[in-house]
Amino acid sequence: MQALCNYCGTVSPLLEEGYLNIHNGNESFKLIEKKDNENFYKNGNFLSIHYNDVDQITPLLKLFIDKGYGNEWVRLTNRLEMERPTHLTIYHLYHRALNPELVEIIKNEQFETHIQPIFDLQKNNLYGYESLLRTTTSDVSPGKLFRFADESGLHSYLDQRARKLAIETKVERIGPGLHCFINFLPSSIYNADFCLQHTFSIVEEHNVSQDELIFEVVETEQINDTDHLKTILEKYQSSGMRVALDDVGSGFNNLEMLTKLKPDIIKIDRSYVDRCYERPESEAFIYQAIQLGEKLNIITLAEGIETEQELLWLKNKGIDLAQGYYLGKPSKDAIHDSSVKNRH
Repeated sequence: MQALCNYCGTVSPLLEEGYLNIHNGNESFKLIEKKDNENFYKNGNFLSIHYNDVDQITPLLKLFIDKGYGNEWVRLTNRLEMERPTHLTIYHLYHRALNPELVEIIKNEQFETHIQPIFDLQKNNLYGYESLLRTTTSDVSPGKLFRFADESGLHSYLDQRARKLAIETKVERIGPGLHCFINFLPSSIYNADFCLQHTFSIVEEHNVSQDELIFEVVETEQINDTDHLKTILEKYQSSGMRVALDDVGSGFNNLEMLTKLKPDIIKIDRSYVDRCYERPESEAFIYQAIQLGEKLNIITLAEGIETEQELLWLKNKGIDLAQGYYLGKPSKDAIHDSSVKNRH
């Protein structure tokens, strides 16, 4: 389970039998170095713990986490010699050991892309699609898979693969002339210059028009470092692509941030879209978003539209783009009727 660029390279199998190796500089080493156990071996600067099944080491990993040592690094080897070890934090190893079936889903890429249509309200035509990751295992939701990926140190790998699949979907199912919104996790991108090269190479390989790709900060992401996010957005933009902020009005994505981040598109949070025609606070917020969008040359998109009343109200107010179950649910297939007026 080692990776390049801090977990974004490859996923190696979790050793079902082998040695957990703890360096003598770790606090976790000090906690157990004097324990008398026939499976513990002093191995140079390491304490090597033999296990026949990963279940044997999960209680110990849990102990380390409870003591506050979850961020310490350990090594896994299939024998006492330190040849090609797998490096993991205790916290990530613990969650992978608890959920081997989820590791396999990510390792074997058992997921696919569904696409949801997005319409241009003012031009009354299809603008593009949002690419949404779905697992091919019915009892594992995308939310569950991404939460596990974050807990196990596989979020960069999963996010990278999701972006690749979305670009391939753009080529194979969406085609030229339409835009494709692709979600991404800012926390999975440690260095924009290095981490995004894989994505850019896929775009080049498939000869996708860069201005038809819109990379969207996902709704679940909690951003504390706005400077880092700004660097990522600028990297996409300087490469000819566009960027969008999801759930504007919820969490960190307040309107005051737009001047600093300068996204190309903002997606207005569903909480403001819901019954917007009868809620003064929603009307005020949406009007403010439209005005600021016009000032900063930012396209506005209302998401989560579920009724005709919401759609018509938003169109009359001047919202540019629209998305929601009323207009089309996520599906494997692209729609054939591209007119907004024929969607209701």
